[in-house]
Amino acid sequence: MHRYFKPGDSIFDPFVGSGTTLVEANVFGAQSIGCDISAFNCLLSRVKTTHYALAQMEMALKVALQEARQNGPADIAGSSQWLSDWYSPRALGELLAYRNAIASLDDPAWDVARIILSRSARSARLTTHFDLDFPRTPTRDPYHCHKHKKTCRPVDEAAKFLS
Repeated sequence: MHRYFKPGDSIFDPFVGSGTTLVEANVFGAQSIGCDISAFNCLLSRVKTTHYALAQMEMALKVALQEARQNGPADIAGSSQWLSDWYSPRALGELLAYRNAIASLDDPAWDVARIILSRSARSARLTTHFDLDFPRTPTRDPYHCHKHKKTCRPVDEAAKFLS
């Protein structure tokens, strides 16, 4: 950035992605704005560039997680076939319980909680550990894991990722 900009300049990122340019512009001292066609990317970049009252944020997220744990896994009876295929009943119930618990959060805690939910849902899918990016089919049985060099099982829970 030092090569083309100076602190106080304005930077526009028309394909913001996860917001790395915006984050770096903030650190550098430049004004920045970005846009993206992906609503998730806009959410992610907003979460990464917002200033937070950290103690308040931590408390709100801990309360939501505790509420999800106390209420136990949510009822998965009305879930779509896709959700039933890609998540174990336990993991799906935990993800839905957390989604229910964060529904009453205010911004910006709600935005951060949605990112936590999204990343946790990605990690809790019934897929191999080495194929989280683009899994083709759900994996329910043990498999030889190229990442761990041993036999592994698909993840059966989401709570550890939500924590």
